[in-house]
Amino acid sequence: GQDGKPGADGEDGEDGEDGAPAPVPQISLGSTLTGGTYYGLDGKKQTTPDSTAWYLSVDNGTTWYRISGEKGNTGSTGATGPTGPTGPKGDSLFESVTDKGDYVEFILANGTSFTVQKYNGSLTFSLNGTALTDLTKAIDLADGALTYTPATAEVSARILDGEGWSANAENGTITIKGVIGSEALLEVTLMDNGRVIETYRLIIEQTGLQGEGTAAAPYLVSSPAELIYVAEQVKNSSDSYYYYKKVIQLTQDIDLEGTELTIGIYKDDEKKYFYGTLDGNGHSIKGLKINGGSQEYVGLFPYLTKYATVKNLTLENPIVEGEESVAALAGGSNGCTIENCHVKGGKITSTGQIAGGIVAYLFSGNISNCSVEGTTIEAVSNGGGIAGFVPSTRSNPVSITACYFNGTLTSDEFAGGIVGALFNNSTYDVTVQACYASGSISGYMKSDNENNANSYIATGGIVGKLQFNCKVSACYSTANLSGKGTNGGIIGLLSTDQGSDPTVSDCYWSISSASVPTYGIGAKGGNSAKDGGNDEGAAKVDATTTWSAAKDAMNAALSGTGWQYEEGEGETFPLVVVSLQGN
Repeated sequence: GQDGKPGADGEDGEDGEDGAPAPVPQISLGSTLTGGTYYGLDGKKQTTPDSTAWYLSVDNGTTWYRISGEKGNTGSTGATGPTGPTGPKGDSLFESVTDKGDYVEFILANGTSFTVQKYNGSLTFSLNGTALTDLTKAIDLADGALTYTPATAEVSARILDGEGWSANAENGTITIKGVIGSEALLEVTLMDNGRVIETYRLIIEQTGLQGEGTAAAPYLVSSPAELIYVAEQVKNSSDSYYYYKKVIQLTQDIDLEGTELTIGIYKDDEKKYFYGTLDGNGHSIKGLKINGGSQEYVGLFPYLTKYATVKNLTLENPIVEGEESVAALAGGSNGCTIENCHVKGGKITSTGQIAGGIVAYLFSGNISNCSVEGTTIEAVSNGGGIAGFVPSTRSNPVSITACYFNGTLTSDEFAGGIVGALFNNSTYDVTVQACYASGSISGYMKSDNENNANSYIATGGIVGKLQFNCKVSACYSTANLSGKGTNGGIIGLLSTDQGSDPTVSDCYWSISSASVPTYGIGAKGGNSAKDGGNDEGAAKVDATTTWSAAKDAMNAALSGTGWQYEEGEGETFPLVVVSLQGN
């Protein structure tokens, strides 16, 4: 003014209106809020959230709602008056909304908080840990597992085209059962609350077994075709050490339905061996059929060496026949490890010599926790429920531990519930311990007249013929024995020829028939011995010796071995051997 007085203060601005309340349906965050794009007060996109307002969409970006109030309008001022105070903010449903990287944190005005996982509307696929950048190329499952991220996404998978293929998606991994040598079309669907977000169609193929062949990531076999593929790889390889130190694992039971199959070759002019580990993983191979003809070793594996291991496998109803060294699992073995393997049902026939339930000709190696049940075994000589013939002449140890037989065994010469004939003229230990037998064991010479007893026929509940420095301990038999030669509840013939000095200790036997055998050791002496039976190291369980007493004595002998007997129940054996290590 003329007298220099200042102008009057402007009036305070009116309070801003309350922000509109946010709707309260189920909240779903779209890419607009969580993918790095935000909307400001002017409706324009910006790279950082507006400091005065947040917007939320609950219908995939079609409609947007303000979820924080606006500022009040600024008051007007006189020419020289100070600025009026800012009006208060309107009320908000949310106290704060914070981007936490992988998720968004919401805190309501009343203090309640919750988080929502970010969702980007797409999947990333990887093969054996390597991201796939070109999804138009065929994906070979032999190169590794097919996975996707995020693993928590709602995903389904199915095979659109591919006979024999199947697929399932769960927790970031697509489990696919394929067919080697073929391809299929895989459809992967990304869902959100029942709504299809993205659909992917991938071409997949399988040129070999899935997996890496290591203990952590074994080669996987899930079909007869894949087991046949393993057999063909061994047979056709130029490398006789095929699958050396590799691990193959079954993922389900394999039904061969009578298909002829052997893994390896043993002929005079050609020998191919499996040198890896076959882990049945608790599964079965069903319907195995083998006709070995005049081949020397006949079995699922014709011959196994010290580099091989077979474990956790059951062979159901195998039909295996041949001229010599015939068994369900391995015709011959020199140094391999066989554990927790079982044969159920079926028939094993040797038209020449040597037949066994698990192994026919066992030069050396370890067999533990194996069984043969309901199986018929026929041999001309050296027939055993677990192993047919064990001649430890290769300067290597042999152990057969915690195995049992409950079937029907017939052998023209030496017949035993566990081993047909067992001898060892090397300095290495050859032991049979914690083994037991039941069923029927018979020794006859088919080529001989029934009325002409042959001194070389020896039938035993555990071993037919025992020779040299072998040891049989803590074994028992309830088998029914019959034969024209010597019959023993535990050992048919304990041979003392050529300075032989085998030992039998802490063994027990009983039978339902009182006729044969008379002794635990049918005969002791040379091969011509027909009598001289005794119970040295082999006691009969009868009114004076109970199975409970037998159990205590055998467990005392097994102390420190990791194996013990427990009393059976129902239709099981009187005693059942168990592992203290949980095997």
